[in-house]
Order: sequence, then C-alpha cells, then structure tokens
Amino acid sequence: MLVPALTFCGEELRQSFTDWMIKEGERIGLDADTVKVYELANPPGMSADGLLRYWKKVKNPN
Repeated sequence: MLVPALTFCGEELRQSFTDWMIKEGERIGLDADTVKVYELANPPGMSADGLLRYWKKVKNPN
C-alpha cells in the first residue's frame, strides 16, 4: 500500500487543502453560493484534519 508522505501539519495543511478545494470548485464550475454551502456544511479545514488523522493511523496503526 502506498501511503502519502505526511509533510504538512496543522495550519499549513488546512490552508493547502482549502486552496486546493477552491481551485477544484473553480475547475468544475461551482458558483460562489454553492462553494459557500459546501464550506458551511463541511469546512475544508476539518476535512484536512480528518484526512491527516486517517493517514497517521494508517501509517502508524499502534
């Protein structure tokens, strides 16, 4: 199994993930109102924290 390198942490990860989410939304043509709904329903920073927690558990299952 390939596990991504955990080179980001904390605020740096949250900001990078948020920037990526915004770019992806623009790429697929989401309007500003739709982006706001997604941000309110599931803030990107919380998603980034959850992804980091998941990969740390996968990499270090103990």
